[in-house]
Amino acid sequence: MALRAVPRVGSLLRVVPQLSTASTRGFANFDERERGEERVHFKREEERLLRDLLAKVKKQTDETDKAGADKSKSEELSKLKSMVGKYNMKEADLEELIKWKHAAA
Repeated sequence: MALRAVPRVGSLLRVVPQLSTASTRGFANFDERERGEERVHFKREEERLLRDLLAKVKKQTDETDKAGADKSKSEELSKLKSMVGKYNMKEADLEELIKWKHAAA
């Protein structure tokens, strides 16, 4: 019959704390990851709500200040033409681009 070497209790106690700290570190990383994902989620949600609010304010402003809205639209159109003028786009396409720019995503 062969004898097996049995580890001493002291050596086992040194191993157990190492395992527990490693598992705790894993949970800490998991908690940090979860908090990070939560921050990203709320940031995206906040961005979506701000876009909706901006679209609402623009719509209200355009309805109440017709002259300002027309001036703003013509300025946007001229800036867009200077940017994409080399592509010879139709006026309707440029107006659609401006509508798309202000649309809530």
